[in-house]
Amino acid sequence: MKNIKKFILAILPFIGLLVSSSALAQATATANPDTLCFGCVVTCSTSLPQTTLVAGAYLTPSSGQLTVTAPTNYSVSDPASGTWAASYTIAYSGGFLPSRAVMVQFNNP
Repeated sequence: MKNIKKFILAILPFIGLLVSSSALAQATATANPDTLCFGCVVTCSTSLPQTTLVAGAYLTPSSGQLTVTAPTNYSVSDPASGTWAASYTIAYSGGFLPSRAVMVQFNNP
């Protein structure tokens, strides 16, 4: 019998930003939903992908890259590329990142 485990991932701590704040506006990054539940996953298999939306506001510098990094045993993908990796970057400009989909999957060792 294969070992089955249930996994839940809180997404927001894994969105890496280089941000600063001002007296007028606080730099923010959000993920919605900010928690994904991968249910039971058979050992040595990969979960079905799930999607969360990331967005940013008042980012500095005004143009740059937001890095999305997966924790150990997870991978992330830009739905447009379909390539799974430990991390990838999303370009933003004008200090804002409009809501954008990020796919996440669990890789059960």
